[in-house]
Amino acid sequence: MGTNITPYQHMLDHVTQYFINHGSSPADAASRAIGWIGWTIQRQIDLLAYIGVVFSLAIVGAVIIPIALTIKPINLAAPPKGH
Repeated sequence: MGTNITPYQHMLDHVTQYFINHGSSPADAASRAIGWIGWTIQRQIDLLAYIGVVFSLAIVGAVIIPIALTIKPINLAAPPKGH
């Protein structure tokens, strides 16, 4: 697979040690650290998804606005044209 797990292992060790230093048992600290890292990753995913939606809407707006400005206005006062 080729992914480097070392930075994540260091983060897990660091966060686990943080929870141990603040009164958690080692087993509970490891579980809480995994949960905290998962929560952090989910928050980053949410932010990236939000940025993607805003970017997509900006592209749609950039395409639609020029089209809207080139549409010929309709004269509502003119008599309707029949068959």
